Amino acid sequence: MESVYIIEPRGMLEWLYSMVCILLGGFCIYRLFVRYIQPRQNWICKLVLFAAFGISSFMPIWLGDENLLLTAPPFIGTVMLCTQGNRYGRLCTVFTFFCLEMSLSAFFGTYLEGVGPYTGFSRMAFDGYRCVSYILIFFYLKRKLPEKWVYLPKRLWKILFWFSLMPLGTLATLVTLGMSERFGDLAYVQVRAMGLVILPSVFLTSFTILAAVSALADYEQMERTVHLLELREDYYESLRQEETRIRHIRHDIKNHLFTLRELLAGGKPGEAAAYLDGLLGEVQPGQKARFCENEAVNALLCSKVDLILQKGLDYDFRILLEERISIADIDLCSLIGNALDNAIRAAVSAEDQKISLRCRCDKGMFMLKVVNGFGGEIDGRLKTTKPDSGRHGFGIPGMREIAARYGGSLEAKAQGDRFVLAACMPLRRTSEQGLL
Repeated sequence: MESVYIIEPRGMLEWLYSMVCILLGGFCIYRLFVRYIQPRQNWICKLVLFAAFGISSFMPIWLGDENLLLTAPPFIGTVMLCTQGNRYGRLCTVFTFFCLEMSLSAFFGTYLEGVGPYTGFSRMAFDGYRCVSYILIFFYLKRKLPEKWVYLPKRLWKILFWFSLMPLGTLATLVTLGMSERFGDLAYVQVRAMGLVILPSVFLTSFTILAAVSALADYEQMERTVHLLELREDYYESLRQEETRIRHIRHDIKNHLFTLRELLAGGKPGEAAAYLDGLLGEVQPGQKARFCENEAVNALLCSKVDLILQKGLDYDFRILLEERISIADIDLCSLIGNALDNAIRAAVSAEDQKISLRCRCDKGMFMLKVVNGFGGEIDGRLKTTKPDSGRHGFGIPGMREIAARYGGSLEAKAQGDRFVLAACMPLRRTSEQGLL
């Protein structure tokens, strides 16, 4: 027989209790969500986003209630409007959070409240169950997430997006079948029986997708760290080789001086000068230059200069960076490295084959500007043109995500026959600088 829910007016104590549960539980689920996807840099959007999670996560929902399906369009639309970043990532995350909330609420509302009036202690227990559940989910997943928003390349977000459609479709099918006025009481009883298995499955699937996102983000972070360490290792190895070569020359300096004395004593100044020129050529340092105090960026720039010279291009780098700034080395090198990669690929086919890079920290701001020539037309989407784009590059959109992650901005546009990329990000003052 179909369950009958009677919703009676709330007393003042019940209203106060419910508001505490909504604020606490809604805050936890909201704070967890914004660790996955970046909200727009607008306090109104953040407030609307918080309200959307608070309302949706505490709606009284049970199997057969059409509100479960009616909630989806405004919730998904609101969240998409108030967030920014990769489209597939936002859709995947909003679908997953919606299924997580609705499966939990539908399970409690359908099975743990029993058949009867939805009033008094029953209603307070319903809110309490969900509030505690959201708090536990928040503290469990929070430990596995980075301080900022997770970063995943587009190829991984696409895969996770298709996975997120499975719990969403399952939940929608179950709710549709549970509308007893359409299918009858017998069908509703059968749907209730199926819901005992399907709703926990939807919840666990959604939870697993969120855990998978954090695990993949850790792997991606590790991969980028390894790449940065390889750059540093190559740089330090070249320095060691250069130091060894100079040491050998210094060790043989006595023999060189003896040879020069004999040539001069024998009246052969021309041969002595030629011998000295050859010796000076060997003593000259290699191509590894010192561009800035930041070791990670310096190693990156040395590797890019080698690539620029191999391509027959010219460069003009002017960098003023301290040894440590508040932007993580991985993000800093990803931003500068991808900007230079794009510039090198464009300049190879351009008439003007010079790449200009300006980078400095001044007045609490990190500023980057890369200018290069380009040939042909520029893709309006400004995506990477590498053959294996999913693995090696994320183009301008990914670089914008890095800038936005630190509260900054990135602009890229063509000016005549030159392409200009400019990024600006505020720096968080560190205790090592004697600041907050």
